[in-house]
Amino acid sequence: MLTDQYLLKLVFIVVIFAIGMAGGLAAIGAQHSARRELLFSVGSAFAAGIFLGAGLIHLLPDGIEALAGVVTGVDFPLGFLIAALGFLLVTYIEMVYLAGRHGPRTEGGSEVTAYALVVILSIHSILAGAALGTEDTLVGSVAIFLAIIGHKGAAAFALGVEFQRSGFDRSKYIRLLLTFASMTPLGIVLGAGLDHLLQASYGRLFEGIFDCLAAGTFLYIAIIEIIGKEFANRTARQFKFAMLCAGIGLMSVIAL
Repeated sequence: MLTDQYLLKLVFIVVIFAIGMAGGLAAIGAQHSARRELLFSVGSAFAAGIFLGAGLIHLLPDGIEALAGVVTGVDFPLGFLIAALGFLLVTYIEMVYLAGRHGPRTEGGSEVTAYALVVILSIHSILAGAALGTEDTLVGSVAIFLAIIGHKGAAAFALGVEFQRSGFDRSKYIRLLLTFASMTPLGIVLGAGLDHLLQASYGRLFEGIFDCLAAGTFLYIAIIEIIGKEFANRTARQFKFAMLCAGIGLMSVIAL
């Protein structure tokens, strides 16, 4: 029989998948909207605040606590190092490994760029999902869940826009969207499964590592992918900053 914890994570899986699909499909309907870019920009700023708050207030402290309970007698900030490695991992993939493979950009976009975005965002999604899958507290699970859904729809929307710019036909568009929407649920299943199979001490070690890795990727998404790009655009900067603070504030309230 499924426990309440696994039932809750099953609900999370369904909701996250649905939001991912809805965000990508919304890009089709909103392609002619004059306010599309503004709404996306403001929503992304709010998501950045959620990611910052979830990474710094929830994931990283929880990961450090889990590691401290398993890795004893070591006077070294291991959790911070793992978070930094998570940040560096996605930085390398996006800024180094895939940087020369995006192909020439045209006004209509590049297919290689679109595929690269799917890979990058899928890696983020699997790590975040694994962190949610291994989380064994209600507050921690809700915080990670809110961080994920705060960006999942916006990320899927951005992917949808890139797919359209790249000239993908509808069938390819849907296949890639299904792939992306499935990555976080896949991470949740993998994380929960491994956490269940491993012994208690190894499960805590696994949880701590993935919490810290996810914290690093959350910081990357917030700082590199969202804040730098959104605030480079002068439109509605005050409103975007307010939404950034609101996202962090929401994560702080959940921590109470």
